Amino acid sequence: MTEIENLVFVAAKRWVSAVDGGTGDVLWTTEVPGSGWFNSGFMTLVADPTGVYATRTGRLTCLDPISGQILWSIKVPGGGNSLPIVATMMGSGGSNAAIVAAMQAQQQAAAAAAASG
Repeated sequence: MTEIENLVFVAAKRWVSAVDGGTGDVLWTTEVPGSGWFNSGFMTLVADPTGVYATRTGRLTCLDPISGQILWSIKVPGGGNSLPIVATMMGSGGSNAAIVAAMQAQQQAAAAAAASG
């Protein structure tokens, strides 16, 4: 199983894919809701440990980063057919902090297991 910190997310036309950053294997691909006619080839992505947020033709969709399942999708108020910009409170620093904390917890658990074994 790929660790969340190794995931790379790619947007192309109306699809978002998760790729294992170590192997290049495509793990999942999900079609993101949005208009099929206007601006349909453009999408923006923001990712943090809680979700992959994709915008497409006035819609914001949240995908589960592990499975690619659509968790929710909304029409952005006043968005029309625009390409909304998204930011999360996690930000790049928060995302890195979560990854570092997870790695430290794994290292501590391995050290504890080695000490007791």
